[in-house]
Amino acid sequence: MSHAVIFVGENSARAHALTYAKSLNCEKKNSGCAAELAEKKFPAETQKNCGECLSCRVFESGNHPDTFFVKATKQKGIGVEEIREQIVMPMATKPFKYAHKVFIIEDQCTPQAQNALLKTIEEPAPYGVFLFLAQNTHGFLPTILSRCVVKNIKGEFLGDADFLPLAEEIFLALQNADIPQAFALYKKVDAFEKNDLLRFLDTLYVIYGKKIRDEKIFFLDAPKIISDTKKILSQNANTQLALELMFEKLRRNQ
Repeated sequence: MSHAVIFVGENSARAHALTYAKSLNCEKKNSGCAAELAEKKFPAETQKNCGECLSCRVFESGNHPDTFFVKATKQKGIGVEEIREQIVMPMATKPFKYAHKVFIIEDQCTPQAQNALLKTIEEPAPYGVFLFLAQNTHGFLPTILSRCVVKNIKGEFLGDADFLPLAEEIFLALQNADIPQAFALYKKVDAFEKNDLLRFLDTLYVIYGKKIRDEKIFFLDAPKIISDTKKILSQNANTQLALELMFEKLRRNQ
């Protein structure tokens, strides 16, 4: 198992990285997840974690004590300050409870930030794991790329099975201009934990993309509306307001 992995993919990279992160601290000792992932068997639906142990359940709640989501606080990307505060300082102490401290780096790092992270990746603590999300590798310094395993996620992300029925319901309600039904479904989404909410938005993105591609239905702005909402929520914006705006924009886009 590599301690530093770059997941490259348009929409599926995050889903694969989350499943990978969840499996690393799965308490089912004989799951074989680490070995399987190291062998590059990466379809999200086949990655192994028990989904039942305390670590898996806490991960799903979005409150895993040894999983850290590293995000940019400025539009330029993750800077040196974020690297120090969100990675270097937490790495100085051992995991709170589980085998690994997993850092999921969700936004592009500036060159200066990558240089600040380099020593940590070169000489990692035995418990440290770094998972980068990217649409391509163009923004990475050669010194970072040479110390990471790059996983190109080529398989199409078909949506998270946990959220497909709800995403389909929302699509149909908006398409039929059934605003009361859409609002009732929105209430379900608004109650999600942050990780579940982002997974749901990935799935809703897939639903709209599939309708555009396969059924020639012209919701051309919908994928961008969903992507923009995901970016806003990743920056700790007001969840309710962001979702209300997204639903209204999707309704108008029908």
